[in-house]
Amino acid sequence: MGSSVEELEKEIKGNNPSLIILILIALFGEILFFIDAFGGETELTMLGFIAGYAGVFGVPIATLLFIAELYALKADPQKFVEAYRKDEPKTPEIEILEKAYSKAHDYVSEAFRDTLILWLTLGFITALVEIAVITGSLEIKDSTRFWVLMGLSSLLSVASFILMIIFYLRKRSIEKALFAIQLKKTDKAEISIKL
Repeated sequence: MGSSVEELEKEIKGNNPSLIILILIALFGEILFFIDAFGGETELTMLGFIAGYAGVFGVPIATLLFIAELYALKADPQKFVEAYRKDEPKTPEIEILEKAYSKAHDYVSEAFRDTLILWLTLGFITALVEIAVITGSLEIKDSTRFWVLMGLSSLLSVASFILMIIFYLRKRSIEKALFAIQLKKTDKAEISIKL
């Protein structure tokens, strides 16, 4: 049996094969649904070509990435503290706290960066598709699928923004706790208590 920390990290990363297969099937189905959204009898320009592919493939892939980022919400420092206590019962408490908060900080920082990139990318894809449709570079073949695509892109963009704020606030909280732990390790407990 693996360590408690390794099990927690697997849970955070979402390493469940059946879940991954289910998500990939959903991704494939979503791409197939959106394939008929664009196209027509007009000649496709470079902008239309890029916007069409970005919309049809980018939004479903962004959906998959968004679901993957939800797992990072499980990166709670207290869970890491408990896992390190089980794995290393003889380690001093201050070292366990430092390891646990550092590990959680790594996951939360990465999740913050990824959700920021996801939010910006979805905004770019939505704007690109809208510009291509407005300029006539991309013709809408199925308006229902087009509006589903734009709606999904907008909803994912808003949800990514909210998730980004949550990760940012959690990241700042963990950084403050790490700072207090560092002060406590250097025998400046009176300063860390005031923080």
